[in-house]
Amino acid sequence: MSFCVSTKILSISRNAARRRAGLAPLHLMSRKATGRRGATIMFDRTAILAKFPQTEFWMTDHPNIADLGGADLRGALLRDADLSDADLSDAYLRGADLGGADLGGADLSDADLSDAYLRGAYLGGALLRDALLRGAYLRGAYLGGAILRGADLRNADLRGALLRDALLRGATLNIASHDLVAEILRQSAGSQIKKLMIAGLVLVDRNQCWPDFADGITDTDDRSFIIAAFRPYPQLIEKLSEYWTIPVPVGEEGEDENN
Repeated sequence: MSFCVSTKILSISRNAARRRAGLAPLHLMSRKATGRRGATIMFDRTAILAKFPQTEFWMTDHPNIADLGGADLRGALLRDADLSDADLSDAYLRGADLGGADLGGADLSDADLSDAYLRGAYLGGALLRDALLRGAYLRGAYLGGAILRGADLRNADLRGALLRDALLRGATLNIASHDLVAEILRQSAGSQIKKLMIAGLVLVDRNQCWPDFADGITDTDDRSFIIAAFRPYPQLIEKLSEYWTIPVPVGEEGEDENN
């Protein structure tokens, strides 16, 4: 269910990177050294080495942590790569295949992940501040505890993504995402069962559109809870105001007259 908001989910081929010319593998971490899956990147060797001629660039002082800050890895094949705790800040990963990759704790602040394939990727605790995730394919991805403040999630496919305790304030949201809206409600509900049930309904009933959701909530207390939960997210308040009268927060009345 997409809350019936018109969105364009871009189709991303997992094998697109393999079809690019001049691709060659680079092993960042050996399976033997890490005891984990290791990482193989498919990339345009000529272009990358021309930009970063020093091979030492790829590794930090920690032998198992990749330093890829600012790297141009558009369309790179990083499927199942172990990039946990890696520095990918300001990296250009547009259209990259990161399906199943371990990006736990990675720094992806200001990174361009638009149209990237991240199905089943692990991004627990990742720093995605101001990251561009527009049109990213994040089905089944784990984003628990990720910091998404300032991130652009418009048109991102988040179906089945786990967003528990992700920091979403200040992000540009995909308001069509049930998973995203349900998590915002869950975080605001705390341990109150009735409120958690509203969040659960949004998550489970994926045939429900925004008009259905708005019309189905008639209890005044329930409406007040939803408005309060959505208040930090202007996009959600703007959408909800199409169906409900949204009261002006206490303390803001008359501000225009005083300014």
